[in-house]
Amino acid sequence: MGAVTSLLYGAEDPSIAGMVLDSAFSNLYELMLELVDVYKIRVPKFTVKMAVHYMRRVIQRRAKFDIMDLNVVQFAPKTFIPALFGHASSDVFIQSHHTDRIHQAYAGDKNLIKFDGDHNSARPQFYYDSVSIFFYNVLNPPQFPSACSNKLEKYYNRGAGTNESLLYEIINGLRAAGTDAGSSSAAAASFTNATKSVVELLTERVNQLSVKNDSDLGFPFGRKS
Repeated sequence: MGAVTSLLYGAEDPSIAGMVLDSAFSNLYELMLELVDVYKIRVPKFTVKMAVHYMRRVIQRRAKFDIMDLNVVQFAPKTFIPALFGHASSDVFIQSHHTDRIHQAYAGDKNLIKFDGDHNSARPQFYYDSVSIFFYNVLNPPQFPSACSNKLEKYYNRGAGTNESLLYEIINGLRAAGTDAGSSSAAAASFTNATKSVVELLTERVNQLSVKNDSDLGFPFGRKS
């Protein structure tokens, strides 16, 4: 349900950066009928359909929700969020053709990875690597210059108290810049800071901090006269 929930929400909120969708089903009603065959439940198909329709009425009455709306293929053409689809080739609980159908109808940037295993088997390392690369690309994390990275790393190693103080100062500075940019009464200087990249803001903020024991860190935060 997690993959389907993400898809349905993504169709309503295009601001999401990206989605990893593992073992999604395309249509709940079809899935229910398939599971009867998979688990070899010896009942006539018409009784299964009657049971599903009974469940549908109960859920509609109590939860105000129609399970027949869980037809992801109808929402896929309306969703443009970058998505990475994954499915185990031997999954019998939710068969891989469900993901194939969603992937084919999906309107956004997409990629499909299939791997050995079943619904609950451990995912292979290359799948996790693909997920990491996908999130790296869609989230666009800031690229720190090596000098800035070294400063942060050494500064963090000075102790938990210092770590927390620096972290909150950086976060609050970035938040303030973002708030100033969104305000109609923002000052010109604040707007200039808001338009700078995250890397520039972080680098400037680190360089502005005064550290008493700068000689222990191996680099000057502020030059002494």
